[in-house]
Amino acid sequence: MMASARTQRLAAYETVRAALTSARARRFLNRMETWVAGRGWLNSETLETQQTLDDWIDAFSRRHINRRVAHVRKVYGDFEALSVDQRHDLRKDVKKIRYGLEFFAAALPKGKSTRLSSVLKGLQDALGHLNDIDVADRTISALMAHESDVEAKRDIENACAAIRKLHRNAAKKAHPRAGKLWQRFLKLPKY
Repeated sequence: MMASARTQRLAAYETVRAALTSARARRFLNRMETWVAGRGWLNSETLETQQTLDDWIDAFSRRHINRRVAHVRKVYGDFEALSVDQRHDLRKDVKKIRYGLEFFAAALPKGKSTRLSSVLKGLQDALGHLNDIDVADRTISALMAHESDVEAKRDIENACAAIRKLHRNAAKKAHPRAGKLWQRFLKLPKY
């Protein structure tokens, strides 16, 4: 069982290593470096004063957050109807909004940012618990698929029963909480 898990972990590490050393990742880093070095967010012809820059940053940050929030509301409208994969995608999109809020914290109204960030953090955590069940089930299935010994499979099933029970109990609490937080998220005003 442990040998199978190690083999799968090494394969996952290799996938990540390949992604991080890919041509796509290098292009992204080169473009980001060029943009930062050239201060790509500035246009010296139109940004002559600090106030203009502040106004531009304010408008840009609000537009960015509002666009992400609108996307999430549109794509994931009925929370209860979401599949496991859709909930996972929602969690990733919620995380993007939270990171945007953190990045633009100085430019956004503190009260609204704090409320939205609090709702998003709770939603992200609740969705994480729901996703843990799926990840545990897939991991257990993968371990069992790679194990040929019947007794070892039985040991895996017995050991994993406790893990599944733990995740299912967390999910029973997380699902209603996520639904409530989703409703709060839908009611928050735009920036």
